[in-house]
Amino acid sequence: VSIEHIFYKIDMTWRQLDEPSPDVFFLHPAVHNCYSVEYLFGGSALKPKVMIIPINPVIPPPFEVQPRFETWWHILRPLLASSPRWKPWLEFMDDQASDVPPPMPTMYEDLLDASIWFGQCSLSAVEKMLRDLEKRALKYVLHHVDGPYAVYVRLDVHKALTRGDPKEKPDAYVSWLRGWFCKPESRYFDLLEALAGAEVQRSADPSVPLVEREAALCRFLYAQRIPVESRNFNCKANMISSQGGAGEHSCLRTDLRGWGNEQVVSDTVQPTVKAC
Repeated sequence: VSIEHIFYKIDMTWRQLDEPSPDVFFLHPAVHNCYSVEYLFGGSALKPKVMIIPINPVIPPPFEVQPRFETWWHILRPLLASSPRWKPWLEFMDDQASDVPPPMPTMYEDLLDASIWFGQCSLSAVEKMLRDLEKRALKYVLHHVDGPYAVYVRLDVHKALTRGDPKEKPDAYVSWLRGWFCKPESRYFDLLEALAGAEVQRSADPSVPLVEREAALCRFLYAQRIPVESRNFNCKANMISSQGGAGEHSCLRTDLRGWGNEQVVSDTVQPTVKAC
């Protein structure tokens, strides 16, 4: 069964609902990425008040990366089938009873969890997708980032919750800093930052030349073998113009982020990368 067929069934079910404004839409990261939101809501009359969308939090704004989730899922599938943690999920998804490899060690299961997040869209890719949906009268505003999730509220709800000027919308970069980069626990969440490498942190630093920031992201995508549907930077050009060896900075780059109780920073939540 193709994912398009599943989306079609969901869309047909939604069209039969009496309530056009459900409270919350939550997308599980193991189901799909932001593409499913565009597919399901592009022609639907449903307008939930709140949408909670998973993201790949290691890719900062303004970089837009939308992976091909189905391709990524099929790449991971042989590994997922040998995972005691993921095997029940696969059995639920389909009835294929093919040869199952022996169980993998628990430590490798943690790496698989991180891979699911690597198949998600970046925050800026979600922002672009929702801007495109505004043409279809589906208007949402980023409320906050909560770790690997972006929380959006419908425009009318945003206006009701906002104390100041309702036309002012939260900055995606600042929301990402507060909700992910500046939170100490983010360093250990599903080993995302450890697997992505310290070099990826350079992509969040405005003081680093843009071509180097983009090249760092390109090396990350290539190293993890993440299939990409679309992105707003040219990896081939950036990799050539920033030659110096893949991973050159990864061994030299120190983690400058301090904890909230250290002298490096006065508060855990900071408005800039260097302040974190």
